[in-house]
Amino acid sequence: MMAPGFAYTRTTLKTPASTTNMATHHHTIQNTTAAKVKCTAQYWSEGKETWPRMLPVGSTVSKLLGSGALEAYGHSELTVLDAMRMEERDGYSSLLKQSSAALVNAYSREGFPYSPWRVKTLFIESLVSQQAAAAQAAKFRSANEACS
Repeated sequence: MMAPGFAYTRTTLKTPASTTNMATHHHTIQNTTAAKVKCTAQYWSEGKETWPRMLPVGSTVSKLLGSGALEAYGHSELTVLDAMRMEERDGYSSLLKQSSAALVNAYSREGFPYSPWRVKTLFIESLVSQQAAAAQAAKFRSANEACS
């Protein structure tokens, strides 16, 4: 049994029967998680890659995610970068952090499952309760972690 995030492949090559009966085994363990971390909030907050032009590093959450973000979080100068560096204490803080990463991914990653507009819409819709926020944060986290 392998740990989550790892793929295991096994290749067995057998020699023809006319030669010695030896088998060669090749085992590969590949860390599939490492290849997919280029879309997480942590990755984007570390400045390892240039952010998309449509979303400058200093962009505020309220400007990008709407006035609902300002009402919910009460900080007009909170940047998307700051949001991605936040500790996830509850459903709302998780939603803010994961939505911020999802928004950067939506602008910069071809094939990301959410468009920028959809990230913003789902963010606002999820502000109705801690439970709704936590549930949507988990969906964004999954998309962020699966992205490459």
